[in-house]
Amino acid sequence: FAAADLADDVADGDVRESLGLDVNDTCRLLFVQQLGLLALETSEARRVALARIFAEEGLEMAAGQELDLLGTDALTAADPLLIGRQKSGAEFAACFAAPAATIGAPTEPLRAFGRAFGGLVQVLTDYFDLFLDPDSDDWQAAKPSLPLRRGLAHPEHGPRLRALLAGDRQASKARGLWHLVRAGAADALESATERAGAEMAAVEGASGCAALLAEVRAE
Repeated sequence: FAAADLADDVADGDVRESLGLDVNDTCRLLFVQQLGLLALETSEARRVALARIFAEEGLEMAAGQELDLLGTDALTAADPLLIGRQKSGAEFAACFAAPAATIGAPTEPLRAFGRAFGGLVQVLTDYFDLFLDPDSDDWQAAKPSLPLRRGLAHPEHGPRLRALLAGDRQASKARGLWHLVRAGAADALESATERAGAEMAAVEGASGCAALLAEVRAE
C-alpha cells in the first residue's frame, strides 16, 4: 500500500522529482510486496488468503481513486462517502485484516471494521484539507468532498456556491468556505462520524479482538 499511496500522489500530480521515477518506484514496491508474501513463514493457504485480501482491496482503492479523479472539478461527482470507503476504506480494510489472515483467523469482521474506519479517516482528511490547510487547493479544484456535496445540494447556499465556483476560485475561497459552513458542513461531519462508529461497533463482537477495536474506535 506504499505503492498505492505513491500511485495516488502521481495521479494527483504530486510528483517528487520525476514522473518516470515515481511510476518505476510504484512498480518496484509492488514487486517487493510479492516477495514479502512469499517469504512469510506461514502456510501456502494463508499466503494465498493474504494475497487475495491485498488484491481485492487494492482494486477497490483503484476504483475509488478513479471516481475521485473523475469527480474533481465535476459538480455532479460520485458520492464522497463512497469514494472514501473505496480509497482509504479499502486500505484500512487490508491493514486490519492482514494480520488475522497470517494466522488463519477470521478476516471479514476486520475488513468491515477497517472499511468503515478508513472511510471516516478520508472524510476527516477532506475536512482538514478544505478548511484548515492553507496550502490545499481542494476548493479551487472542486475536489469531491462531503461538505461540498452537502453545500451544492442546499437550496439557499447551493446556487451561490455554484456561482462562486464558476468565477475566480482563488479569490472566492473564503466566501465559499463560509457558505459551506452555513450549509451544514458540521452536521454532515457529525452524521458521517456517527454512521461509521455504528458500523464499527456492529462488527467488533465477531472480530475476536472486540476490546482492542473498541479502543481504536474511541480513539
